[in-house]
Order: sequence, then structure tokens, then C-alpha cells
Amino acid sequence: MKKLFIENYGSYNHNYTGFDYVSELDKLETNMTYAINIVNFKENDEIEYVKKSNYNSTRKPKYINLYQNHFSYITDFEKLGKIFTCSVCGYKARYPSEVNRHTCSKETTDYFVKPYNSLWSKPRNTIIEFGDYYEVDVTDFKYDYLATFDLEALLLKTDINQSASLKFVSKHIPISCSIASNIPGYTKQKFIISTNPNEICEKMFKYFDILQKTASDLMYKKYEDLVNKMRPLDRIKDVEKLSEYIESLPIIGFNSSIV
Repeated sequence: MKKLFIENYGSYNHNYTGFDYVSELDKLETNMTYAINIVNFKENDEIEYVKKSNYNSTRKPKYINLYQNHFSYITDFEKLGKIFTCSVCGYKARYPSEVNRHTCSKETTDYFVKPYNSLWSKPRNTIIEFGDYYEVDVTDFKYDYLATFDLEALLLKTDINQSASLKFVSKHIPISCSIASNIPGYTKQKFIISTNPNEICEKMFKYFDILQKTASDLMYKKYEDLVNKMRPLDRIKDVEKLSEYIESLPIIGFNSSIV
């Protein structure tokens, strides 16, 4: 190792802290006959390119796995992973050669290098991700439907001495709930009124179930081509991920948050 270090850097550095691929790899590659690619192997068998070599088209590609601050050599790259991803734009492919050939022309992915050269990247939109991977043209990746609700309560006077230093002078009593959505057939406001808070909650969530089922049926129809392309390939995890996206209706509470 010392001999190799001197060959590449000219002299030996006893204080060398470790290989910095961000600033050192390009210079190191100029003295090699291989194209060096750094990747990150994930638990779901996905391989993400951390740094793609500029010499893949003219030299034999070699692959190194980066785990936290450790490198390991990959002997058979294609057998290791099932999905190969570009960390710059999020492009996914079934073979590493496709990632090597592609150019980053689509939406970019924010990424930040953490200490010890570990990598975090912002996940891509689920529909865009699967559209690229399964080669289905998806022009509209937005979730089309939304529901919102508002709860109202009465503020009643009370006089309860909880302790020597604590006294309740009023209390909230839930009295009604209003729900609205842009889902076809359910655009008219739903109004629930009751003096029983349990009854309000029960009716509210039963109505949410109806809205969710209707919205997901419409979204399945919207992405019918993508679903039909995925299911025969027996990619269970991908189908589950797509189903989770399609069946998750955003519900926003007034003066509240997404539920």
C-alpha cells in the first residue's frame, strides 16, 4: 500500500487521513486504465451512483461500494443489485450500462455530503421514479385530490378547582365538523353536528374512508398503464410502494396539519 501511495502521490504522507473521492478520484483516474465508479448499495438491493466516472465509455468500468467512510471492491456489479440509480437526477435503470450512458436532463435531486462521506438524497416523486424504471410515459405525476376539515367547539364556563394552585374556568365541547373535497361526487360540503364527541369522530372518519376509496379508484385509473406494466413482473415491493402513494389521500385540517 505504501508503494502504491508513493506511485500516485510522489511521496508518503504519515498524516494522511483517508481517501477523499470528491477531490482526489479525478486526479487518480488519470494514471489508471480503468473507469472508477463509486456506488452505495442499499438494503432494498438498489444501487445508487455516488460518483460516476467520466471514462466509462472508453475504459473498462470498475465499481467500489461506499458504506459510511469505508470502501469495498465489487467483483460482479450486475449480480449485486436489482435497481441502479443516478444520485444526481434520480434516474433508475435495470442495468449499470444504462446509467453510464444516460445524461442528467430531468429534475435534479438535492444531495448533501455528511461527515465521513455518507450521502443523503431527497427521494424522487414515486410516479416519476417508476415511470422511468418501467419505461412508461407519465406526463402528469401530481395527486389530483385533496380533502380538508374544520372542527368547531363551544367554550363553556366552568368552575373546577383541580388543585390548590390550578383552577379551570372554561372547557371546550366539540360540537361540529365540516368536510370539503375536490373529489368528483363529493364536492358538496359535508356537515356533521352532535353534542357527542365520539359520534362526531366516528362519522368524520367513516366519511374520510369513503373519500379515500373514491380518490384511490380514480388515481388507479389515471395510472392504469403503469400499474398494468408493473404487476406481471412480480415486483411486489414496487407495487406496494405505488399502491401506498395512490391510496394515500391528503387530508388537511383547518388550523391543523396533514393527517
